Amino acid sequence: MIRRSLTLMSVIVASSLAVAACGGSTASPAPGTTPAPGAATPAPGGATPAPVGPAGSECANIPTFDPQSLATPVLPVDATLMAKYPTTIAGQPITDAEAIPLVAFMCELGGQSSLASLTAESTVLGVDFSTAVYGSFSATINSDTITVTAIRFPNQDASQFMSKVGQFGGLFGAASIGAITTQSLGGKNVSVSTQSGATSSTYLYTTGDTLFIIDNATSDEAATVLAALP
Repeated sequence: MIRRSLTLMSVIVASSLAVAACGGSTASPAPGTTPAPGAATPAPGGATPAPVGPAGSECANIPTFDPQSLATPVLPVDATLMAKYPTTIAGQPITDAEAIPLVAFMCELGGQSSLASLTAESTVLGVDFSTAVYGSFSATINSDTITVTAIRFPNQDASQFMSKVGQFGGLFGAASIGAITTQSLGGKNVSVSTQSGATSSTYLYTTGDTLFIIDNATSDEAATVLAALP
């Protein structure tokens, strides 16, 4: 089992829904295998992933997260997003890698009502989350664990989301988004949010259909992670 981290993006989503998650399990592709783009990675032990249901009943087959239970549903895995993750950062293998449909993630967090709330807010913003994929992984840099969140928007330009980050955070009552500036780190152009008096920042980087979020990191740590991203 691994922790499904609630970094900046998932905190923004979950804060308005008054739910939290702290456990789950997914698997990386088996060594020596390369899943076809967009294909689902087989679940651990051959288990069948809980399918997302039809519109209006997407969460019918996915149990809501229960903090009192050790059992967690096996969710579909997005091989396309998993393939975007580096295998190592700063000479260390990444850990806790996962990539699941955002709809399935929201179903696990809070059921159909949580998904309905997200859908309503995304309509206001003009951002289509219906096919989005939520993912994350951890990297160890100088004994610090850095969590990287990824949101993939299939057939969309992830950079369109950047102009709405402030509005999105405001709608969901997220206080963690401060003033956003732009910097060049690790050979990438990134947006940076730093709270007053903080010694670390949140870094947002888009490439193609994917938004990467490096949370609670120093500029040197962020540069190391960014250098390894596509």
